[in-house]
Amino acid sequence: MTTIRCWHGAIAQKSYGIEKRYLCPPPMVHVSAGVNTKQVRAEQPHVTMSVIHEKVSGPHNENLMEQDCTLDDNLKCSFRNLHVTGTGSDSSKRFKLGLQVYLNKNSSIPTAIMDSNPIPIISKPSKKTAKAGNASCFILNGMSVSLLNRINAQTVRTKYMAVDNNAVCAKIGSWSSFTIKMVKPPPAPPPVYVFTNSEPVLYGSEIVLINDLTGIMTDRLIIRKVENGRVSRSGTGPVSQMQKIVLEHPDRVHPDDGRAYYLSASSIGSPKIEGKIPLQAAMDRSPLLEYRTSKGQDSVVVDDFVCWTIAGIAKFDYTYFGPIPAPVDTDVDPTKVPTVLTCPNYNPQTNTMTMAVKNVF
Repeated sequence: MTTIRCWHGAIAQKSYGIEKRYLCPPPMVHVSAGVNTKQVRAEQPHVTMSVIHEKVSGPHNENLMEQDCTLDDNLKCSFRNLHVTGTGSDSSKRFKLGLQVYLNKNSSIPTAIMDSNPIPIISKPSKKTAKAGNASCFILNGMSVSLLNRINAQTVRTKYMAVDNNAVCAKIGSWSSFTIKMVKPPPAPPPVYVFTNSEPVLYGSEIVLINDLTGIMTDRLIIRKVENGRVSRSGTGPVSQMQKIVLEHPDRVHPDDGRAYYLSASSIGSPKIEGKIPLQAAMDRSPLLEYRTSKGQDSVVVDDFVCWTIAGIAKFDYTYFGPIPAPVDTDVDPTKVPTVLTCPNYNPQTNTMTMAVKNVF
């Protein structure tokens, strides 16, 4: 059994002119091949992702809105060069991600072809609370999210909250998805917005972040809004997509002046990255997250290291049964699954069951 999963942002920002606002966090693909993992690695698998309805033709009919990426030893890859422009008939509101997975180096036919659900496009992150009727703009309780930290608004200085060696850290090269759960409502909650079976996360509430793959959980944290570099301690209302937040420790304060401690993307004890160094060297440094106080004596002014941008995460996957990779001379249709052809016949004397099946490998 093989499962192909893709994680991507639940919304995206539109690029304007020569400005490119890359999909953030970058879409990530993981292939889980089970006992065939070693065999798949030997086939040098690769994945192609494109932005559907955002096709831009270049020289030699080249599709500039498409990126090919080779899976690493963990059968993972991410796409950092995809962005949404202003072209296409449906581009002003939504688009899709198209995925083609090649697990056989000797075949030009994709092993799997998948499309994501429609992804809404926004012009820029909202500084105000989203309207109650627009559920896609809210961060909902129980939703998978990604948190990124960006210094001085520089894309090259972006770190993502991730899990490495069973610890929560900040990484440049990859990211992890976390489920956000409210464990305690704010002291004075605003009117409740309910969407189907969920509700939005509220500013001032205590939350925990649970890694979707490992189950590792953060401390209880108070989520607060950041406006113009200042923490809005009285801020209320639902948390919206791509807003800046801080994560405050509910019980820890500075012993001298009572300043709050916030979760920081820069570890105090980790080596600083200064000057121009190779990207791989920066990617290998994954400092564990620590807590820092507010900037100076002001209890509400904070620096970029403790400010996080929160974004909802969506995913799509495909699971099929069959040998991987398929030999060149015997193509196997990955859409075929084990099928029972006859009614099972049970023999009580031998405690066995007989039936006719097909597509069982």
